[in-house]
Amino acid sequence: MYNQLRGKAFSGNAQLAEVLGFNSPASITEIIKSRQNIDPEKFRIFKEKYKDYIAGTAHVHTPCIKNSRGDPYV
Repeated sequence: MYNQLRGKAFSGNAQLAEVLGFNSPASITEIIKSRQNIDPEKFRIFKEKYKDYIAGTAHVHTPCIKNSRGDPYV
């Protein structure tokens, strides 16, 4: 789930660490690197916070890229 939602639901480990109540983004990195199981309560918070992204019903904002004249690319 982490890899599917990274960049869509949260911008990075710092933001996710804050949401889940970890002291440091390194905590998230360590869990991912070592493939540890996350604490069930933190996983519940994760699923609740990002439920719309998990279900595929969240609107992901994509910035409009414009050319040098200010017209959006199509």
